[in-house]
Amino acid sequence: FCMSMEEFCGVAVPRVNSLQESVNTVREELLALCDFTGDDRATFDELAFFGAICTFCTQFKKQHKQILEAQAKQERKLARAATMKPRATPNKEPKPKESKSPSSVPPASSVDGLGSDLRRSHTEIIKKRSA
Repeated sequence: FCMSMEEFCGVAVPRVNSLQESVNTVREELLALCDFTGDDRATFDELAFFGAICTFCTQFKKQHKQILEAQAKQERKLARAATMKPRATPNKEPKPKESKSPSSVPPASSVDGLGSDLRRSHTEIIKKRSA
């Protein structure tokens, strides 16, 4: 039993020492990170710190994915619009304005009775109504 334990200790002790060195290195790097961020070494909470970074990264990836999806949707919409043939729509083009030539203006006799009060003076309209 002692021989097997000596053999085990011969292998385990160097591994434990290597792990202890790794732990010490990580602690030193964590304190350097604390100093870099301006936090207090006595109250630095590495779980909260890395949790905040993890949350930021997760939200960033989510927003990035949404932006890419929106861009792809917009590109598909533009591509679809470019490939579609324009539909035959009712004549939406403005009609050319017709010139008001003397032949297109109705004669004064056809306007009489419809808007003749507008051509008379204000006093004539008042006299007509009071009579």
